[in-house]
Amino acid sequence: MIITHVACGGNIRRPGYVPVKVNMCVRCGETDAPDPLGYCATCAVQVRVELSDGFKRLRSYLAAWAAFDAWLHGHDEGPALA
Repeated sequence: MIITHVACGGNIRRPGYVPVKVNMCVRCGETDAPDPLGYCATCAVQVRVELSDGFKRLRSYLAAWAAFDAWLHGHDEGPALA
């Protein structure tokens, strides 16, 4: 996906409206975004770090449910999800 323009999300009739340039970063809106997803170099790294942390948290959350399900099976309570 290649982003060709970025919508500011603001009302153009509002006094504080500032249009965003065509090749600006979709996250910070301050620097050029050569990345095909529309991020500048700094934001691209930050987004990847945030995604990695999110996947780690999701893995931990799902592992806790799996451990709880195994505990239920060990106590003859049936599966955790019905």
